[in-house]
Amino acid sequence: MQDVVQLQALHYLVLISEVEETEIFKICLEYWNALASELYRDSPCAVSAPLFVNKLVTLELPPRRLLYIPVLSKVR
Repeated sequence: MQDVVQLQALHYLVLISEVEETEIFKICLEYWNALASELYRDSPCAVSAPLFVNKLVTLELPPRRLLYIPVLSKVR
């Protein structure tokens, strides 16, 4: 349940990130950078992954990174 609430909050942050106000965008950008850095520190990629996510790549990713795939795709 907590994961669902957290993902909903991140989806709202994606929408907030799309506003044209520069300062708000910078704040959101800092958060996304911190999240991406943390996920990478937790489990760095040994090889470059393809731009698409297929079943083989998905199986190799840690559960926490799998949780964020839909949101990070939108952020990208």
